[in-house]
Amino acid sequence: MRAVRSAVDFALLARVVTLAGAAVFAIGWTLALGKDVHWDAINYHLYLGFSALHDRFAQDFFAAGPPAYLNPYAYVPLYLAVAAGWSAWAIAAALAAWHSLTLWLTYEIALVAGAPRTARVHVAFALLAVAFAATNPVLLQVLGSTTADLTTAVLVLGGWWCVAVAVRDGRASLACLAGVLVGAAAAMKLSNAVFAMAAAPALLFVEGTLQRKVLVQLGFGLACGIAFLAAAMPWGAQLWRVRQHVAVAVGV
Repeated sequence: MRAVRSAVDFALLARVVTLAGAAVFAIGWTLALGKDVHWDAINYHLYLGFSALHDRFAQDFFAAGPPAYLNPYAYVPLYLAVAAGWSAWAIAAALAAWHSLTLWLTYEIALVAGAPRTARVHVAFALLAVAFAATNPVLLQVLGSTTADLTTAVLVLGGWWCVAVAVRDGRASLACLAGVLVGAAAAMKLSNAVFAMAAAPALLFVEGTLQRKVLVQLGFGLACGIAFLAAAMPWGAQLWRVRQHVAVAVGV
C-alpha cells in the first residue's frame, strides 16, 4: 500500500512540476524575445477580437482586408485584455501561460501512450516528449504571440488526450468530449479540421464489438459537428446577412 501511495504521489508531483515548468519556460521565452510586432497582429488580430463583440459590418468594408471576415472568436481574449488596459508584457505573459498548456498536454498524451514499466521511467519518457516539443522551431516562433494557431492547439491537444484515453480505457464519453474540443478548434481555425478528421480513424481502436465502435464514431462525429456549428454559426450568420445586403446593393 505504501508503495502504491508513493507512486501516486510521485506521479502527481511530476504533473505539477511539468505544468509549472512549462508555464515558466513559455513566459520566460516570450519575455526574453521581447515585443512581437508581426504583420498579422497589427493588421487584423486585434480588429477581429473587436469585431466579434461589436457589429462593424454596417460601417466597415474589408477594414482588415480578407482576414476581417475570418472567425474572430479566438481573438476575443486579446481584445478584452487590450480594452482592459493590460500592458503588452502582461498580455504576452497571459498568452504564453495559455500556450504552455500544449506542453503539459504533450506530457499527458505521452503518459497515456508510453508503456508504464516503472513510475520513474514512465515520467522520464513523458518528459522527453515535452523536451522534443519545446524545441520545435515553429512552437518557439509563435509561443506567446497573438496567432490563433497555438491558442486553438490547446483545444486540439486536449481532444487528442481524450482520444488516447478513450482508446486505452474504452471510455466512449471521452470520445464525445474529444469531438467537442476538436470541433470547436476547427471552427475557430479551419486548419485544425485536419486533426479533427484524423481523430475518427484513431477511435476505431477503441476496444469492443463492431456495434460499440460504430456508436463511438457516431458520438464523436455528432459532438464534433455540434461544437463546430456552435462556434461557427453565429459568425457565419452575420456573414450571410452581410452577403445578402451586398447582393441587394449591387443588384445581384
